This record gives sequence, structure tokens and C-alpha cells, in this order.
Amino acid sequence: MFSFFKKEKDKVSEEKKQNVVNNKEENFKERKVHSNFYNEFLEEVKSYLKKNYGKSEKEVEQLIDFAFKKFKENKDKHIIITFDKLNILSYVESLEIIKKLLEEKGIDNIYVGSVLDIEVVEDKDKKKKILYKGEEVKPVLFPNINATYKQIVLPPYEYISLIEKNEWETVEGLKKFISIVKDAISLKASDIHIIPNFTSGGVVYYTYFRINKELKEIKKYIMNDELGQSLIRAVQLRANEETKGSFRAGVFNKAQEARIEFKDLKVDLRLEFIPDGITLKHMVLCARIIKKQELKGGEELEKKLLKWNYDKKTINIWKNAIKTRGKIIVISGITNSGKSTLMMNLISSMEETKRVVTVEDPVEAIVTNPNVSQHQVYLPKQEELKMGFVEYAKAFKRADPDVVVIGEWREDPELTNAIKSMAYAGQLVFTTTHIASAYQIYEALRDVYKVDEKTTASFLLL
Repeated sequence: MFSFFKKEKDKVSEEKKQNVVNNKEENFKERKVHSNFYNEFLEEVKSYLKKNYGKSEKEVEQLIDFAFKKFKENKDKHIIITFDKLNILSYVESLEIIKKLLEEKGIDNIYVGSVLDIEVVEDKDKKKKILYKGEEVKPVLFPNINATYKQIVLPPYEYISLIEKNEWETVEGLKKFISIVKDAISLKASDIHIIPNFTSGGVVYYTYFRINKELKEIKKYIMNDELGQSLIRAVQLRANEETKGSFRAGVFNKAQEARIEFKDLKVDLRLEFIPDGITLKHMVLCARIIKKQELKGGEELEKKLLKWNYDKKTINIWKNAIKTRGKIIVISGITNSGKSTLMMNLISSMEETKRVVTVEDPVEAIVTNPNVSQHQVYLPKQEELKMGFVEYAKAFKRADPDVVVIGEWREDPELTNAIKSMAYAGQLVFTTTHIASAYQIYEALRDVYKVDEKTTASFLLL
């Protein structure tokens, strides 16, 4: 009898061992399939960089190695996020590659989309369910092609905010904001204003677009208190992922600046959150729309300026000005008057024998000339790593440039001294100011930037 039970026990034990082995083999196969898809994605990334960015095999390998090094150092959630942070490949491009691979493999239970495509509902147990075209899906950061359930691959910042931070209540707010941004772009608005208004019936949020310098109310985007607060919260969360420095989501009692980039819409938004001043529980949101553009050398400066209705005399002044050394060119004007656009078009028209360096916040136009190096202001949480206008201006003095572009002349004595010293050293310096009229420039430089008129007259060219 004992022998019988022992045989049965050994048999069961052997079956368990075999099941473990089978499960391990199955898991290994699944991991291998997933790993194969991941490797295929990386190979597609390499091909994409070579084809679309003209990178050599060696350059691509160096970029990928560098990305994986930073991926481990920063402990990013996925290499897609690292690619995006390092400007190697935007998350939009990564999602396009994933979508292409899924289509090629005929995988029809994994979708690529955004919060605009999903609907959040609750079941009878109050548990959140995500629907895509009426079907329940699981949001993911990268496809799990072994899974049998339906998935939707979301952009990294949306996935982190909604899934990992459990900010489900912001979905409708984010949807509304993206819709507002799209409409603002189509109407060629320069700014978006979302303003809470306190009435006897409660708080109502009104939306305005600045179009051709006039503020216009957009009635379709009047929102109740709940949706308005959801929108502000959603924008803060998105900005918190992308804004360097001390910005904090959830702060309602002080003004904060931030930035969001919508790569699929090819725009940056420069954001200003301002407390309502009454309850300190609501925020006024102003978003400046900055359209990304690419400027290529080769087109004559005269043709560009003629398009903007400059006369021949003014055009000749500009053509001579950009050949000068040891001077400062200050382009002044009110907000959204085209100061940066003019300045960067002048830069893109310069001869490639001149070395040009820029510091901008943000970089609005990409100049493709090989002699031009553009730099974005960098404001991390660690103050010692900061690279602002002053830090770059000081660094440029040792970089042997012919032309230096300071995106904005700000009220900082160190920056003013750096600009003056570069002009005295023989560099041609371009910058902009928010002064309404060029006739006020001497007065403004004296009163705002503390530069006396005699000094101004010695280095100011235009």
C-alpha cells in the first residue's frame, strides 16, 4: 500500500515538475517573441535615423549607445522616453514606427492612439474601464504582442499621467485642451486665454483666442467649474513632465511658467498659470502658440524681405548690417510682432563663412545652415547645472563666433555686460526687446538696462 501511494506521489511530483518546465519554456518563448519585436523596433529606429536624418551607420550606433546609457542613468520608463528627451527621435516618430511594425505583422488587437481616442467609463463596481471604439482596451507604453487582450499604445506623457499617476479625472480636460489648441492653430491665433469667472451661479471658464492682435471669445469652449478645473489640472500635469526647473503641478497660490510641446501639431506652447486672486483655487491660463518652422539657407535675403513688404532702402540697410562686426543689432517690437522671425531669417541668409551661435527660449525656427549652432535655455532643478542666457553668453565669448544671437535681452546686469563685451570683442550681436518703438531704444537701454547713451551710441548699429 505504501509503495502504491509513493508511486502516485512521485507521479504527481513529476507532473508538477514537467508543468514548471513547460511554463518556463512557454514564458521563455513569450519573452523571446516580445524581445524580437523590441529588437525589430530598434532596427527600424536605426533605419529611420539613417533615412530621414542622414545619419551614418557609425553615428546611429553612437546615438543608440548614448541613449541606452542615459536610459539606465535616468531610470526612464522606456527607451522611447529617452529618445524623446535627447531629441534623437520624437515620441510621435516612435509611435509611427510601432504602428508600421504592427501593420506589417498583421496584429489587429493593438492600436496606437491618444487620449482623444479613448473613453473612460466605470463598471458597476466603480472600477475604471478604457474603451476604444466601444471595445475595452488596456493602455500600454509599448506593445505586449504576446497578450491576448486588446491594447492601445499611448504617448508617454499621457500614459504616465493617466495610468501611473492615476489622474483619470483629467482625461476629459486634456481632450478639451487639445481640441482648443487645434482650433487655435486653424484660426491662426497667437495666444489662448482660459479665464475663470465668478458668478452668483458658480464658476464659469471662458476661452479667448488672440487673432490679429484682437481678443476673441470662443463660445463653444465655455466650460463649467468641474471641466475647467480638470483642464487646468491636465495641462499642469502634462507641463510638469516637460518643463525643466521648479515648476510644480497642483500649485494654485502662485504664478508659474511652463512649456508643452505638441510634436504631432508642430507647435510649442509657452504657458503662464496665474492665481485667480480671489479664492486661490482657480487659475488663469495663458498659452502662447509657437509654431515650429525650418529655415534653409540659399534663399536671398532680399526675396524674403520683399515678401514682408520691406522697401528697397530698408533691405539694403539690412544687407549691409549683417556684414558688420563689433556691433549690436536690437530688433524691438510688441509681443507677437515678428521680432524672432525677422532675426532668424537674417541669420539663415548669412554667408556660411561666418560662425553663428544662438541661445533661445524657446528655439522657434530650426536653421539648417551647417555654420549655425542653436542652443535652448536649460533650467534643471539643480541650480548648478543651469544654462540660461547669461551662462551661454559667457560661454560664447570663448567659442570664437563671428555672430552671436541672444534670443531676448532680459533685465539682467550680467547679460547686459556679456552682450557689451562681445560687441567690444568684435562679434556682431543680434537680440530682441519688448519695446514698442525703435525711437524709444536709447531711452529704454538707459532706463531698463542701465546702459548710458554714450555707450549705446558706440556699439548700437540698428
